[in-house]
Amino acid sequence: MKSIFSPFDIIWIKNVTDSSEGQTYMNCPAGSFVLHFPDRHKYNCASPKAGEVILIYQKINHQNVFTHLVTPIDNNMVADEVKTYFKYGRHVQIIAFTPIPDLIHVSSTLWKNVNFQGISQGNACRIRNISKIKNVDHLLHDIWNRFTPFLCNNELTIENDVLVEVL
Repeated sequence: MKSIFSPFDIIWIKNVTDSSEGQTYMNCPAGSFVLHFPDRHKYNCASPKAGEVILIYQKINHQNVFTHLVTPIDNNMVADEVKTYFKYGRHVQIIAFTPIPDLIHVSSTLWKNVNFQGISQGNACRIRNISKIKNVDHLLHDIWNRFTPFLCNNELTIENDVLVEVL
C-alpha cells in the first residue's frame, strides 16, 4: 500500500460505543462510513480535518481495544435527522481496521497507562492535549506499528483539503 500517512498524522482519539451491538463500525472493514458524534459534540464533529487521522477505541467483549485508524474524507459535517442522539457525523475513509480475531488490546500497548475515562466521551480529543500523557511520539509509533499489518490497500491523497482515492 502506498500511504501518505505516518504515525504523526494520528492527531485525534475517539471512543465509540454501541450498547445494543457491543461493537461499533466493525461491519464495514473496507471503504468509508459515517463516524457519528453525540449531539452534545455537534461542533467538535468538524474539528478533525481531511488528512488528520483519528484513532478509534471501544469496548468489545468487556475489553478496551483499538479498532480503526480513519481520516475524514472532506471537511463537511453531515446530519442524519432520523437518528435521535447521534445525529451528526463525518464521512471517514478507513486507513486501517482490525478484525475481531486481531483486535489491538489497549493493555498490550504503550497506551495501557493512559486513563481513557473522560478523555473523549464520544468527542474527538486531540492526543497532544491530553495532559497526563508523556512521550506522545512513542505512543504514536507504537499504535502505528500495531496497525501496520491491517492497513487498507487504498492509495489516498489530499487535493484541496479533500481526501480522494487514487485509482
